[in-house]
Amino acid sequence: MCKIYDKIDKNKVIFEITAGSIGKGIEVAVKQGISLAHADLRHIDLDNRDLSGGEFTSADFRNSRLSRTDFRGANLWDAEFHGANMHGMDIRGAGIDFTSWPLWCGSVGVIVDEKQARQILAHAFNATKAFWPGGLTDEQKGWLNLFHRISEGEFPEFR
Repeated sequence: MCKIYDKIDKNKVIFEITAGSIGKGIEVAVKQGISLAHADLRHIDLDNRDLSGGEFTSADFRNSRLSRTDFRGANLWDAEFHGANMHGMDIRGAGIDFTSWPLWCGSVGVIVDEKQARQILAHAFNATKAFWPGGLTDEQKGWLNLFHRISEGEFPEFR
């Protein structure tokens, strides 16, 4: 038997798996609509699992195996992925933020959509513009300025 605990309330059991692999149990829980927000999912092998559409707000995936895991359309806001193997992980259409994007080699190869690419690059270029050699082309600035936070006036426009 394996129990998945809330990472904040260490005594709160989110769900239990009584047979089979923990990865399969998590996949089934997601497909049944069980929220895994705040779940402690550290050190779990979730390679090749379909976790699309799952609720993983503030879930802890540190040091988990997530290669080729399908997180399309999942809510990954404030999820923790440090130390996880994310190669080939598909997050197209997922809700992400920089708290859930580890800056380490294990995140190389994550599959993103164009909206997410724009979001990631707009933040990266904004943070590093003082060090960026040569600036950006007008075409690149135009593409970055399509980031929804820029068009809504919440983020500086690229000029």
